[in-house]
Amino acid sequence: MNIRAFYMECSYAYEQKRPMVCFKHPSFNNLKAYIQNDNHLYENTDESSGFVFAPFLASDKTIIFPATQSKIISSNLIKSPQTSDTIVLHPDNKTAKEQHLRLVQNAITTIKDTALQKVVVSRKIEVELSGFDFIKVFHSICNLYPTAFTYCWYHPKIGLWLGATPERLLTVSDYHFKTMALAATQAAVENKKVEWKTKEKNEQQLVTNYILEQLTDLENVTVSKPSNKKAGNLWHICTEISGKLPEQFPVSRLIKRLHPTPAVCGLPKTPALAFIKKYENYDRKYYTGYLGELNMEGKTDIYVNLRCMEITKKQAIIYAGGGITADSYPQSEWEETQRKSETMLIVL
Repeated sequence: MNIRAFYMECSYAYEQKRPMVCFKHPSFNNLKAYIQNDNHLYENTDESSGFVFAPFLASDKTIIFPATQSKIISSNLIKSPQTSDTIVLHPDNKTAKEQHLRLVQNAITTIKDTALQKVVVSRKIEVELSGFDFIKVFHSICNLYPTAFTYCWYHPKIGLWLGATPERLLTVSDYHFKTMALAATQAAVENKKVEWKTKEKNEQQLVTNYILEQLTDLENVTVSKPSNKKAGNLWHICTEISGKLPEQFPVSRLIKRLHPTPAVCGLPKTPALAFIKKYENYDRKYYTGYLGELNMEGKTDIYVNLRCMEITKKQAIIYAGGGITADSYPQSEWEETQRKSETMLIVL
């Protein structure tokens, strides 16, 4: 299917209030879309096949566009010049900044005084929109972030989300799996060597260790050396982890072990989650959840929902956060959320 027809089908589904998702995998030019045959809200079950969209909290519903209830189409991305809609940012007022600085300082104090080692805290940035063309924005995201998993997801009973996430949660093919420990952040500056402080290295190692603890009963687990991974205007530390699942081992079981990782929640998981629920003071919804194709012809490709935004009638709500350890500095953490929000701000 040519790209014009592909986008027209997605746009028509949206106009008819039919659930749909269009997406592109990292480093591939192939575009794919699921367009659901009805507007029912299907909840995922362990053995479902289709496109899943999961919230941060496991207690909330995971949505699936079932393969058996969807039309699946594909096309190839065409590079094109980028354009921008006019946006008006809410003033970066002292109140918003002070609230986040207090949240980060509270996290640092709690880590120093309790068994909590790391907690991820986040905030949302609201952007006024003057008209919004989701097809144009999705096309821009795909062109700007070719190494990310880029998507536009819509359900009339949930809303419209777009994103460009750098983090794979899980890939499975013929019982061979891959995941990654992605953490630590710094701005990508041209001609500047990427160097990491002890704080960032330790933060990323916590994530790696946690993931490996979830895989102790699996075979042939191998771990790469940490490497630098670029995502838009940012660098992260990434460790690739792979192995083999036993036959008949449900992919859903491994997803439940991994999500949420310390890269989006914290460590230990229980006190980190309790801290987030008590002090973050807003509902993350699907930010830091996961999304992707599940159990499709023996393959699963699931990504963590980062660098994303939710679109309402008049606003784009951009979500951004960062991992806090005992060595964190509140001002630096604020600046990190500013840089992460630029991933979506640029495409607006």
